Amino acid sequence: MPVKLKCPACAAILNAPDNVVGKQIRCPKCQKPFLAKGPAPKPPDEVEEVQEVEEGDDDVPAKPPAKTGVKSSPGKPPAKTYPARKPPRPSNDDDDDAPAPPKKKGSPVFMVLGIIGGVFLVLCLGCGGAIAYVYTQIIVPGVEQAQKNLDDFDKEIKKAQNSDPNNPFPNNNPFPNGDPFKPPAKVSDLNGALEAIKSTDKNRQLGGADFLIKAPLDAQRQAEVARALDALASGTDNQLRNRAVKALNVWADKTSVTALVTALDGDKEGWGDDTLKKEGFDILLRFKDPRGAVAIARYLDKPFSEDLAKKTLNSFGPAAEGACLAYFNASSDGARGRAREVAGNIGVKPELIVQQCLTDLRAKDASRRQHALRYVADMKEPVPAVQAETALVLMGLLNDQDVQIQELACRGLIIWGGKENVAALIKILELPGMTQHLDTMTRFAIEALGRIKDEKAAAAIFKKSDRFGGEVEKALVAMGPLAEPELKKNLENENKQMRDIAARLLKMIGSKDNPDVAKALGDLKSPDVQRRRDGANWFASQKMPDKAAQADVAKALEVALDDQDIQVKDTAARALVIWATPDQGKVFVKLLNSDNDRIRHTAIDVIGTIKEETAIPLLFQLIIIKPGDRAKCVQSLQNIGPKAEPEAIKYLQHQDRNVRVEACRVLEKVGTKGSIPALQATGTAAIQAKQNDVRDAASKAIMAINSR
Repeated sequence: MPVKLKCPACAAILNAPDNVVGKQIRCPKCQKPFLAKGPAPKPPDEVEEVQEVEEGDDDVPAKPPAKTGVKSSPGKPPAKTYPARKPPRPSNDDDDDAPAPPKKKGSPVFMVLGIIGGVFLVLCLGCGGAIAYVYTQIIVPGVEQAQKNLDDFDKEIKKAQNSDPNNPFPNNNPFPNGDPFKPPAKVSDLNGALEAIKSTDKNRQLGGADFLIKAPLDAQRQAEVARALDALASGTDNQLRNRAVKALNVWADKTSVTALVTALDGDKEGWGDDTLKKEGFDILLRFKDPRGAVAIARYLDKPFSEDLAKKTLNSFGPAAEGACLAYFNASSDGARGRAREVAGNIGVKPELIVQQCLTDLRAKDASRRQHALRYVADMKEPVPAVQAETALVLMGLLNDQDVQIQELACRGLIIWGGKENVAALIKILELPGMTQHLDTMTRFAIEALGRIKDEKAAAAIFKKSDRFGGEVEKALVAMGPLAEPELKKNLENENKQMRDIAARLLKMIGSKDNPDVAKALGDLKSPDVQRRRDGANWFASQKMPDKAAQADVAKALEVALDDQDIQVKDTAARALVIWATPDQGKVFVKLLNSDNDRIRHTAIDVIGTIKEETAIPLLFQLIIIKPGDRAKCVQSLQNIGPKAEPEAIKYLQHQDRNVRVEACRVLEKVGTKGSIPALQATGTAAIQAKQNDVRDAASKAIMAINSR
């Protein structure tokens, strides 16, 4: 019985005998091989040989199968037959209904596993059915309803738009002024270009602008064309604006500056087309209008435009002053730095810069205020024209709530402060407490006062010497002679460290008076015994007196000879050996009677130093009664000189041979020819008395006198 088959390749319907079911056949229409599908055939008594067709082989013709089976003989077992080998199934055959090969009998284990698998499959099919039901009956209808709702809503929106007179796209036309995707309309002459620019059709406007970009300048119609282009340049359409600016590079006049500024201001973020910036900057530079410089200055911190903006402003020259000042203290580091660089290049006057900084100091922007203040504080020299005003503003900022502003203002007064600010700066030095902020303010105030050089500030500055030694030293040295009275006063300060600092600073400022002498005098006059000892010791340690202060020192030491402290008295006497003046001889003559050996010895030395003649008899008396003083007395008499000769001759006859020897020693240094007879007589008497020491002393003295 014939069966109908469908070719899986070309979908042709074929009539075929039923004996081809399950066999590989070839479609007579498309010549593609495929497996004939149909009900499984009964086991045949004979097997037909068929031609094998390779998978994917479209060129091999199909051959009818050859019958080679043999009928079995009755009574004999049928001969075993072998079916022809079935060709491989082609890759494009998705038939799952082909008859399966006969199953082999297997182990019961496989049967159990099959049963378990069947149960599992039934469960899976049950779950799959539930899922399919939910999807088809719930989810799909819900999605379809949601889509219908959206479509209805869209229709309502479109209906409302068409009825709204303010709708920018009536009748859903987004391009009422021309399709931007169309090429610009072609224009052939200037009149046509102007007419196109003034139209509302964007394509025509672009065509008109393109014509004007290439057209030569017509001076008589320049203003007319420029106004038409100005309208496009100041519009909101970027494409039209850029074309208009490019055309204005040919047609612009001074009036076009307003439109160009508007165009640049419309580029809020600075990402506008390069044509807008390059062409626009060039046009504005041509007219050097300060308004144009301000518009360009906006780009000083815009990426990829900052260098072009700086270069253009440099070329503007003085016309860019206002623009540079507007961004001189900008919060943006890039804009601020480039604005200051341009200001320096074009020579903006310092007073204008300071005035701008003072304006910015009143701004609400904290960053701008701080940058302005820092610039003013960092200046090396004040600008006289605005110094008073600047100092006044800085004084007000000393009470600002921001401590950084306070510190910068105080530092600014170092440069800008004047005598009218001294009182406020002194108050800063008098503030109690020890904080980092207060220390910073104190350092700046000290430096400012030192620069102002007001003698009234010297005392307040010096009081800070213990904690701010370096700053105080620098400030007082800067004040110079104006600080000298205060420093001299502090030479008698109770604090030794402060006295030493005062003395050192007096040396540094070049005081005419020796500060060490002044300090020691202060110590010598102090009620504190240790200070009096220190003062006397200092004077006693000097090798040479200070001639300018010698008289004052000698008088102070003379007073100290009556000090209740024996150490002060003794040291003062020793110091007088160096510092005593000739008119103090009588004082030391009186001290020759002192029971204190150190004081008496010092007095002997001083008398020789000042050559006090009235002390000669007393010195010879000491030679007699104080054998331990003989050497000092002889030295003092020798220092007095020839005035001691008469008294020495008298003592050549003294009964004490030791006294006679000391008299010979005095004459050896101070004797004249008149002493020789007395010395000869003393020598002769010594020979007779066999006093060799007297003889030798007399002989040595005679030889010394003869050699002079």
